[in-house]
Amino acid sequence: MIAAAALALLLTAGAPQDGRSEPLLRLVYLARHQGENGAWGAFPASCTCPTPPAKPPPEVRVDEAVQAKVAAFIEALGAEAIDERERAQAGILEIGLPAASQLERAARGADAERAGRARELHARITHVRDTDGFEATGLALLAFMAAGYSHLSRDEYADPGDGARVLRFGETVKRGLKWILAAQDGQGCFDPKDPVANAVATLAMVEVYGMTGSMHFKDPAERGAAFVAKATSDGVRFAVWKGMVLHSALTADVPAGSKEAITTVGDALALKEGTLALSGAFLLKSWATGQKDKKLLGELETFAPSRLAGEELQFATAAVFRSGDPADLRWKDWTARVREQIVVPASRRIVRGCLADAKAPKTAGEHIREVANDSLSVMIIYRSGNHFAAQR
Repeated sequence: MIAAAALALLLTAGAPQDGRSEPLLRLVYLARHQGENGAWGAFPASCTCPTPPAKPPPEVRVDEAVQAKVAAFIEALGAEAIDERERAQAGILEIGLPAASQLERAARGADAERAGRARELHARITHVRDTDGFEATGLALLAFMAAGYSHLSRDEYADPGDGARVLRFGETVKRGLKWILAAQDGQGCFDPKDPVANAVATLAMVEVYGMTGSMHFKDPAERGAAFVAKATSDGVRFAVWKGMVLHSALTADVPAGSKEAITTVGDALALKEGTLALSGAFLLKSWATGQKDKKLLGELETFAPSRLAGEELQFATAAVFRSGDPADLRWKDWTARVREQIVVPASRRIVRGCLADAKAPKTAGEHIREVANDSLSVMIIYRSGNHFAAQR
């Protein structure tokens, strides 16, 4: 993944655009598929994307003892003592989804402070219900930021699926960031159940801080990056995204980022197999040391974009770009193949702001991750034209 602040789309601001040009198609898709709460990971009512067969929602049964405990915790949300309120919040979060209906009722109560705290806790609990939410939302936000959009943007585009609706990308980003921020706990973690999703969400927070310098995001970015820096997991995906967080933190002057920490993650990835591990290792080690590992360069030569998709294609494209120069035939061949693979078909695949085809019906989160990763790959290619032109 490349630093979002370094990228900008050469698009005209002002009157709403039609959203049919490449790479706007994917961003329009993402904007149309954002939930009302600001998150991505569920199909909106107007969506016509291919979907898997619907599954009945799980039935949540709450016995009287749990209901009584939740009621006591909700009552304590209005306590004057901070420690009493914190104990109540922790107790509700530990109970989780069975507390949702009581929290929803409390959020409409007459006591404004208790209602506000109940509303926030209800949002926290419902976040956990959507296993795609944090990763999908983080990736979608990264796609917008990689294209130069932030919560400060004022660009407007006509919704191709609803002629009366205008998509405001700045508002889209703002809602997504607000949803992620509401979930951050005292340790700086956004998603305690999924280290990869947490790292992706953290990267979005660090990127927006580095991109805009907004102090509103400084503390969440610093706490989030510090949590990811200390976190451990054996998975390749986590290691790659952790490395991206550390690199973004370094460029944004967030304390958790350091060349030593980035190198450590890169060295560990270099010992693993697979396109994602080797791409991540090459990117991290070259960013940290300023040198291109010859052994990893040799591995990059074996990559073929036609065999890759989504996340693997995004990081492999970034690695091949990082390894090349304006006259590099390898990069020119790579970009030509990626354009043929995901750029050219976009106008056929995304129709009226929804996916017109899919090899197999997917969940909303899978759709979002696919489109966001493709958008990031496309932006690397667009950036390369500007980057190489500036070198001439």
